[in-house]
Amino acid sequence: MTNVSDVAVVVVNYRTPALTVACVESVLRSEGGPPRVIVVDNASGDDSVARLRAAFGTEPAVTVCARDVNDGYTGGNNAGVGLARAAGARWALLLNSDTELDPGCVRRLVEEAASDAEIALATPRIFFGDDPERLWFGGGRFSPWRGRPVHVGFRRRAARGWRTRRDLAFASGCALLVRLDAVRGDPFDASLFAYAEDLDLSLRLRRAGRRIRYVPDALVWHHEGSSHRRAGGQALRFYLNTRNLLRVVARHARWYHWPVLGPMLAVNVVARYAAVAARAGDWSAVGAVGRGAVDAVLGVGGPMRRR
Repeated sequence: MTNVSDVAVVVVNYRTPALTVACVESVLRSEGGPPRVIVVDNASGDDSVARLRAAFGTEPAVTVCARDVNDGYTGGNNAGVGLARAAGARWALLLNSDTELDPGCVRRLVEEAASDAEIALATPRIFFGDDPERLWFGGGRFSPWRGRPVHVGFRRRAARGWRTRRDLAFASGCALLVRLDAVRGDPFDASLFAYAEDLDLSLRLRRAGRRIRYVPDALVWHHEGSSHRRAGGQALRFYLNTRNLLRVVARHARWYHWPVLGPMLAVNVVARYAAVAARAGDWSAVGAVGRGAVDAVLGVGGPMRRR
């Protein structure tokens, strides 16, 4: 294993101090000794910073960075990666605040990524936190003709996911090991705020000839969506998912994809999200899907350009 001093774990907190504490505590139990942990608070405006500093104030491996802006998962992680680089880290493991790690997770991810200099990203097998045998991410598929990333085995038992290490089309930003010398500048497009930033980064790195690895014996449990339930509920999630997925796919598509991709996006993204929201009786979320689609076309929140 690469020396733990080469690894920095970045956890962005927004009004989830109890979950963040549990996440960091699981990282500190990592095999081989605790890696450096950088907790980035995105201007939570509650008692998050006080609770985090009370929990880890005497822990030398943990740094709590209190920011005065909430620029989302993308901005918070970009800030954390900047701190990791300044501290001399070679690897950054980006974690949702609502995750918990198996003790061998960091070691297995780094060992796999370090096995080939062309591997830029590595991602673990991820289970739901409230049903620890049910998959949230058991591998990933993405086709530029269909336009929607797919979590293999989603909501199925572990056997339905991929069980061997392999290259992926995209990695999950829920738990993502980044080789820092493979990424110039910030890893994420800050204008996305949250959602689809992992797909965008994955596609950029694959276009540059880099590899992305799935490591199923590295395990994570995910209490899904906690930050956005506090920040704006399902409407915010549906808005960001729709807007960002349309923007990112459009950014990376080639002209010859569009005769198939255009109708697929209309059905497989916009209509699908609207139908899910409607079945739940959440009409604000249905409206958010429509606004997300319009804003994607208009380029609201940032230009739809290639990076």
